[in-house]
Amino acid sequence: MVDCFTKGVTGLEHKNKKNKKMKWTVVFLLLASLCFFLFGCSTKDKVQELSESRTPKAERIPFLVQNQETVLVYFGAVDGKNLVPVTLSVNPTNEVAKVAVEKCLAGPENDFTLPVIPEETKLKDLSIQVSTVYVDLTPEINQVDPKKAKLAIDSLVLTLTEFNEVEDVQILVDGQIQNSIGEVDTSKPIKRPVINYYGGEGKKEVKVYYSDSNAMYLVPVTYKVSVNDMPYFALKKLVEGPPSKSGLLRTLWNGTKIISYSVKEGIATVDFSKSVLGYGGGSTAEIMFVSSVVQTLTDLENIDAVQLLFEGEKLEYLPEGSDVSAPIYSTRKINYRQ
Repeated sequence: MVDCFTKGVTGLEHKNKKNKKMKWTVVFLLLASLCFFLFGCSTKDKVQELSESRTPKAERIPFLVQNQETVLVYFGAVDGKNLVPVTLSVNPTNEVAKVAVEKCLAGPENDFTLPVIPEETKLKDLSIQVSTVYVDLTPEINQVDPKKAKLAIDSLVLTLTEFNEVEDVQILVDGQIQNSIGEVDTSKPIKRPVINYYGGEGKKEVKVYYSDSNAMYLVPVTYKVSVNDMPYFALKKLVEGPPSKSGLLRTLWNGTKIISYSVKEGIATVDFSKSVLGYGGGSTAEIMFVSSVVQTLTDLENIDAVQLLFEGEKLEYLPEGSDVSAPIYSTRKINYRQ
């Protein structure tokens, strides 16, 4: 009887010890899990932080490009409504982007285009971070007429985005970002704008080149379209002439008709009615006619040159001596001024 009682007590004690051991095991596992969660997360964060600290971040660096002998700069047209791309000769330098901006700020060297940026404005610094250029200007930029501010900022952004390395432009004033300049939001980088936009709601853009009011420069007018036949649309717009309130002049004689056109192996052949030669003389009119057709069509994809026909006939020369006997290739130097 005693032995049985003793065995029972001993068995109960053993069971209690076992239960206590299990409880302590559970407590230990819970504490271990908590420590792992706390210290493990902390370690993970530290590892991530260390990793990020070792990853080099893109920094602004001076904007240098390969040497080139020309830059495309945008000035104001004399109509005060449009921008004109002008190709200028420069001395080869790896700071050619800086030279382009300085020429843009300085304004044109003749009276056939207009400055759109206050002439006292100077460039303080030009740098690039990935594909964003930071152009730091002096405070005189804020003197721009608020209603003309878009032309001023567009001229800078268009000039800089001519460089392949640039996707957008951040304007700074004395090293700081301003919320706005005039009526233009400058709180964030600005992407390349549509130049001289005159209507249309399509997703495709077509630039048609007309003459400025002095017949000195070709001025692009942008239409947004949804048509598939882009060359025909562009030719039709050339024949129609510029928008009525654009301040620009037509380059094709009134009454001109498009008889036909075709594109083969990069060459667009355009057959005009002979009324296109109605200008009857004058080298300026002739140059504007030929240049506007060639520039407009070669701006389109898959067209490198233009062959002109006149009611099916290929002429050797036009009245003022322009050679039209062979396809005319674009020089890619629009409004070139040496």
